[in-house]
Amino acid sequence: MRFSLRHVILAAWIALPAALAAAQPVFAAGGTSWIFPNPVSPNGERIYQLYQWITIPAVIVFLGVEIGLLYIIFRFRRRGPDHVGKPVHGNVPLEIAWFMAPTLIVALIATLSFLELQQDFQKPTDAETQMNITVTGTQFTWFYDYPDNGGLRARDTMVVPTDTFVRLTFESTDVIHSWWVPAISGKTDAVPGYQNFSWLKISSSKLSDCGGGSGDHTQTGCKWHGECAELCGVGHFGMQIDVEAMPQSDFQAWVAKQQAASRQPSPKASPSPKGP
Repeated sequence: MRFSLRHVILAAWIALPAALAAAQPVFAAGGTSWIFPNPVSPNGERIYQLYQWITIPAVIVFLGVEIGLLYIIFRFRRRGPDHVGKPVHGNVPLEIAWFMAPTLIVALIATLSFLELQQDFQKPTDAETQMNITVTGTQFTWFYDYPDNGGLRARDTMVVPTDTFVRLTFESTDVIHSWWVPAISGKTDAVPGYQNFSWLKISSSKLSDCGGGSGDHTQTGCKWHGECAELCGVGHFGMQIDVEAMPQSDFQAWVAKQQAASRQPSPKASPSPKGP
C-alpha cells in the first residue's frame, strides 16, 4: 500500500494529540500536568489557567508551522539535477495575514499575562491580611520572619496555617534572588534595598491529597517544593524552598515549639585544659 504525503500529514495531526491525551493520566497520577504542579493557592490557580489557555494556541501554531514546513519541503523539493522550480512572486494578502496574526496573538498573550501578574502580586481589595511573613534571600538560603508571632524566624521552610491570607514581603541582603513555588504563586524577586510583595492562601481542603499530589504529606499537613529561580552565585543550587501548610492548631503548636527553642541558652564552650 502506497502512502501519499497527505496521508502522512493527516496521521501526524491525529497521532500527536492522541499521544498527549494518553499521557495525561500518567501526569495526573503524579499530581503534575504538562505545565507544572497542580495549584493550591488562588493566585497559583489563575497562573495555571492562564498557561493552559496560552498553551492551546501555542500548540496549534506550532503544529501548523511545522506541518506547513514539511509540506513545502516535500511538495516543492528539487526532483532532479535539471529540475527548475516555478518562480513564485509575493502575495500581499498572505504577507499581511502572517504578519498580523502573530502580532495579535502575542499582544493578547501579553495583555492577559500583565493583568494576571497584577492580581498575583497585589493584595485583593476584598481580602484581609491575617498574617505577615518577611521572606529574606541571602547567599545561599532563605529566612522567614513572623512579625505577628513575636518576631519568630525560621530557616529554609516556611510554615503557614491553612485558610489564612498571608501577605509576603520579599527582601535580599546581597544579590537578586527569586522565590518560586510553582504550586503556590508566580516567581517573586528578592532585591537588595527594595521590597516586593505577594500573597498566598492555602485551603484546608488541599491537605487531604496535598493538592492532587503536587505536594508531599508531613505529620501535620502538606509540603510544597520550589527553588530560587535567579542565578545568584556558586551556591545557587542549594537555595531550595519548602512551604508547609497545616491546620491552625498545629501551626500554633509549631510556633510555641520554635519560640521555646529560641529561648533556650546556647551551650557554653568547655574551657581549655590547663597545662602541667
